[in-house]
Amino acid sequence: MIGVRLSDKYNRIEHLITNNELKENDESLEDTLLDMAGYSILALRYLKEHKDENYRG
Repeated sequence: MIGVRLSDKYNRIEHLITNNELKENDESLEDTLLDMAGYSILALRYLKEHKDENYRG
């Protein structure tokens, strides 16, 4: 699920930059970047908590 949210945020950033906009639908470029950072931190936390599960053979 985090991957989907990161992809959504990336697409919004790409749209804002491509269209030279700083805000869309009450979400600014800064807000979107902060959201992406937050989702990235959550993903890293998940990986750390489940690292043993991810490497089982």
